[in-house]
Amino acid sequence: MQHELSGVEQMEPQQLPHFILDAFRRIVVHYGQWLAQAEHQFGMEKAMEIEAEVWEASFGNQITRLGKTLGFEVAAGRPAFLESLDRDTASVSSKAWPSTGSPMMVSGSRRSKKDAA
Repeated sequence: MQHELSGVEQMEPQQLPHFILDAFRRIVVHYGQWLAQAEHQFGMEKAMEIEAEVWEASFGNQITRLGKTLGFEVAAGRPAFLESLDRDTASVSSKAWPSTGSPMMVSGSRRSKKDAA
């Protein structure tokens, strides 16, 4: 049985991690559906152009809101704590990706999973 809550303020502390991860999942699913529909309507190249414009226009708002929700400072349009990461910490994260960076990036430009194969 689900209990309807009107906001995070009413949640028990043990509910917050689940709430945050569920919200993140929903964002990822929504983004994937949006991009798939843009590709269907406009083709991949145009969809990626649109995505880049949307990202530029919306990321600042998204990261600021996320920072307020999770309690981290945003500086220069990104989480301030990222500025203090050392190479060891960053290298642990990068080892999960192929030598090109992330599976969607090559030489600083995005590409499709099909292109990555």
